[in-house]
Amino acid sequence: MVSSKKLSDFFQNPTYLEKQKLEILKTIFPGLTIPLKSFLKVLSERSHLYLIPAIAEEYSKIILDFQKCTIVKLSTANILQENSGNLLLNTLKNLTNSKTIILNVSYNPKLLGGIILEYKSTLIDLSILKEFTLFFREI
Repeated sequence: MVSSKKLSDFFQNPTYLEKQKLEILKTIFPGLTIPLKSFLKVLSERSHLYLIPAIAEEYSKIILDFQKCTIVKLSTANILQENSGNLLLNTLKNLTNSKTIILNVSYNPKLLGGIILEYKSTLIDLSILKEFTLFFREI
């Protein structure tokens, strides 16, 4: 539901009956457990099936916190070398107090060099672009 725009729009659309939405969920996921079927039925009765993506996202956050796992977004201007990647992962484990790091890497040549890290509500900007911006503001 999260990755499919059509399916998401279908569940967001109030013109479709909640019964239809529930039947589609049961068709897509035939092996649902009894507690999950009951939960979906309650959501359906209250016209809240559209909340499933948000519920799944929050549940994932809880599971990740329980497992001491942190998702870190890394933006860099260059491809990371293997040895620097391992050093970065170990540093991030210490910085976030996590056992496991899930690293989402994106490349942004506009940074000119350095990296930007984002995790939870923290942003660490170690890019050359930021330094140039601060330098030109002072001039």
